[in-house]
This record gives sequence, C-alpha cells and structure tokens, in this order.
Amino acid sequence: MAFLAALHVLCLKLFYRYTPESCLDLDVKSVVFGGQAPGLNDSAVANAVDERHRRWSEHLPCESADLWDALWTFDPDSRNALFAHCVALSCLSACNIDPLSRGIGVQNCPPTDWSVALPALERSRWWGMLIVETIARIRREHFIKGKTIKEIVRDLKVSRNTVRKVLRSGETSFEYERQVQPRPKLGRWAVELDGLLAANAAKSVREQLTLIRIFEELRGRGYDGGYDAVRRYARRWSKERGQSTAAAYVPLSFAPGEAYQFDWSHEVVLLSGTTVVVKVAHVRLCHSRMLFARAYPRETQEMVFEAHDRAFALFKGTCSRGIYDNMKTAVETIFVGKGRLYNRRFMQMCSHYLVDPVACTPASGWEKGQVENQVGLVRERFFTPRLRFKNLNELNAWLLDKCIAYAKAHRHPELADQTIWEVFEAERPKLVPYAGRFEASMQ
Repeated sequence: MAFLAALHVLCLKLFYRYTPESCLDLDVKSVVFGGQAPGLNDSAVANAVDERHRRWSEHLPCESADLWDALWTFDPDSRNALFAHCVALSCLSACNIDPLSRGIGVQNCPPTDWSVALPALERSRWWGMLIVETIARIRREHFIKGKTIKEIVRDLKVSRNTVRKVLRSGETSFEYERQVQPRPKLGRWAVELDGLLAANAAKSVREQLTLIRIFEELRGRGYDGGYDAVRRYARRWSKERGQSTAAAYVPLSFAPGEAYQFDWSHEVVLLSGTTVVVKVAHVRLCHSRMLFARAYPRETQEMVFEAHDRAFALFKGTCSRGIYDNMKTAVETIFVGKGRLYNRRFMQMCSHYLVDPVACTPASGWEKGQVENQVGLVRERFFTPRLRFKNLNELNAWLLDKCIAYAKAHRHPELADQTIWEVFEAERPKLVPYAGRFEASMQ
C-alpha cells in the first residue's frame, strides 16, 4: 500500500498539471533536458525519453481523480516500470540542483556528464514499460535466436515472469483498458488549434508565442479543457511537421531469409466494363527475388495485413526483417535516422510473424530498390495493355499465376545459372516458418 501511495504521488506530480492534495508530501522535480546541456533537448536519447513519457501518459486516465483506481488495475511489472520511469526522471533532474532544495533522488551528485549518462540510462531497459516492441523482441530472441528465458531476462532486463507470460500466451500485446473512457474536450477545437500552431510556426523565432500563450488564446475563444491536452497535441503536431532525417547505409546483397521489401502501387484496370484504379501490394524476397503482387480496392491496414498473410502463405515462411517506406498504416512518428514509432497493430502483426520491421529514410526509394523495380516490372509486363476482368478475385488469381510463371522463366540477376524460382526453392528452408493467419487481419 505504501508503494502504491508513493507511485500515486509521483504520477500526480509528473503527469498532471493541477494536482489535488495527497497523504504524502513529496516534492518531485522532473528533468528538462534543454536546461542541462546545449543541444541535449534535441538528442535522440532525449526524444526517446519524451516518447516513453508520452506513452505512459496515454496509459493513464485523463482525470487525476481516476488515477488511483487505474493504478490498482496495473500488474506488478507495470507498476514497477512506471515507478522506475518516474524516479529516473526525478533523479536525472536532482543530480545538478542546489543541495538545499528538496526532491527525490541524490542531491549532492557531482556535475553530470550527460553525453555519457543519458545513453547509459537509455540502455537501461528496466525503466521502460512492456510495449509491443519489447514483446516482439522477446519473441524473436526466443523463437529465432533460440535464447533461454534466463538469457532473455539478463539481456533485456525484464522479469522472468514477464518473459514466461509473453512466450506462453502467444499474445503480441498486453494493455490496460479503462473502464470509463473520458471524452476529450479538445475535440472540435483541434482544427482551430491547428491554425494557431501553424500561424505561430510561420512567425520568426523572436515573435513566436509560447505554448502557454497559445493555450490562453484558445481559452479566450471558448475552449474549457486543460493545458495538458493542448500540450500533448502540440507536441505531436510539432513532431509530425518537424521530421529530420539522417543518411544510412543499406546493403545491396542479402543472405537467404534475411529480408523482404514491401510497397504499394496504383494500377488502372477494367472490372466488369468499368475503369477502376486498384491498389497493388508488392512483396519481394531480397535474396531470391521471388515476387508477389495482389490487388485491393484500398490501402487500409486490414489490406496490409491480408497482403502479408497471402505472401507468407505462398512463400511458406517469412524473413527476419521487413523493409518498408514510411506508410501511415505502419509508421506513426519518424525520429532521427532509423528511429520510428510504429503503429501498435502493425507491430503486433510483425511480432506474430517474428519480423523485425525497418523503415526507409523519407524520400529515399533506393533503400528498397528491389520492390521499387518490381513495381515497374509488374506494371509493364502484367498491367500493360489494360487488363479486363469481372472482379478482383479473378484478377488476383491471374496475378498469382503470372508471378510464379515469371519466376520460373527468368534468370536470377546474380546467380545467372539458376532461375528465380530455383533460388527461391533453395531459400525456403532458411525462412522463418509461416505462423498462420494474423488474427487482427480478420477483425
């Protein structure tokens, strides 16, 4: 009970702007990276800490009055992880403050070398929560690399019970569901807030308003919600429009079963005499160059899942890595370099098939050049002249036959003495075994 009371106070102080009185008197000071060292606020580690804090915010109730009941529903591992996250932020802040001030953590620490301390803390996975990325890694470490539970516990810094829970259940996510979902007050004000943020961003740095000033202006127009909702919305808005990129090296050759590439294309066909634009999902095995194409009416997430399942069923397996562009059905936020915040359901699909997703640098199609070339090949050889079919089922059956026929008739570009199909047959034993249909694709 004492631990839960302390956790309750920490969460009130760090996640809620206006907090009620509590039975415990703790003065918590959260870290502000920009005040510790020049440029630290924009570092990859600081962004990762902010992102972890945002995810915890989404798992907690919107109203502080509901926090105690929510904490009661958390399992012990989640409570420990949340407590570690709060204390870690408090300790980071406490290391360089006045020894006479009150706070949680060691007060008399020497000045911290943040270039060393922060990466070390970032590598300390024990203060993160059990997110779908962690679940996916646990499954890959066990089923692909053959590590024991003890080895996974040591390497990933998670509890033995957590690893057992992931491996025995076969689930790809565990989440807390609120009994009562509050209706956010921002709602209809989002469009107006977009306008205020866009107008503010267009101003020179000296003339830009602080976020609290924007909040006050929105309140003056009739918004009766809290500041935290505006702050979280503004942060997401800034990340979506302030994406930065970094160059990365992508190998041009791949080992058997190492990777596949995925992409979409738009093609024009005649279905029952009507001209229709269909969305074609392309999957290509990077080693054997085996191709797969299937047409859909839209590019929804359900279509993405269905296309993966059809392709993996044909291949009778999948690869350890999947290479994608930054499509909205997979990627929610782009960080520096290869850092990505993936869509939760997309990560569940990757965890189900034991795939480690890799997203390309924006506007860098050469990083998945094989599937880009496949788009042109399929358009030229299969969709020209314009195809005529009664429905999509007939079109997709014909496309599947054409993919297999092409693979059997054409030589591999690197192994010229073998056809694509022959190299594909040799690659099959190296693939991760097909795990069956992902359930979310049928919802």
